[in-house]
Amino acid sequence: ADSFSNSENNGAHKKGYYLSIGAGVNAYNDIDWEDTIAGTKYTGDVGIKDAYSAELGVGYEFGNNTRAEISYVRGGGEVGDTNISGGSTFTVDGDVVTNSVMVTGYLDFPLGNSDITPYIGAGVGATFIDADEVTVAGVNLGEGDETVIGYQIKIGGTYNLNLTTDLYAEAIYTGNDEVDLAGVEYDPVSALGGRLGVRFRF
Repeated sequence: ADSFSNSENNGAHKKGYYLSIGAGVNAYNDIDWEDTIAGTKYTGDVGIKDAYSAELGVGYEFGNNTRAEISYVRGGGEVGDTNISGGSTFTVDGDVVTNSVMVTGYLDFPLGNSDITPYIGAGVGATFIDADEVTVAGVNLGEGDETVIGYQIKIGGTYNLNLTTDLYAEAIYTGNDEVDLAGVEYDPVSALGGRLGVRFRF
């Protein structure tokens, strides 16, 4: 009977399309904000907790250790307490959801006959931010949404399971431009996250 070795095919993927599915968590940096109420300017910062992320993409392998991918990325979480300049802290309730369409390029680094292939990636696209019914200290500020430029930087590793399937793990840094939601101006939002996933070549 013929034997099969993953390493015989690792790093030598043919040209072709693939489907990528991944999910994980995000850790958002605190976001600085600014608002003017009754002529008085207020500033502070707010956090996002219990954050998640998921990505669904279609890519193409060019056969020279480079790949290109277009993907739908969803993330978000609950808005945490907000701190206001001067030391006051208010309880904030509400959810923030981001939906992005990204175009990402990847560079793979095959390790000889190893089944593991490190890679790096960088992408840019459009991020749709939606804040749903944000309440500060019991006062409903309403909801808001805006579309801004988003980007992502990745470093990860692929495990070659067989000729058609890869498993991967990656660390991702994501960010987007400053945004105005429900009349409040927020500095650029950024997050560091981790994701596990699978790719199917066809």
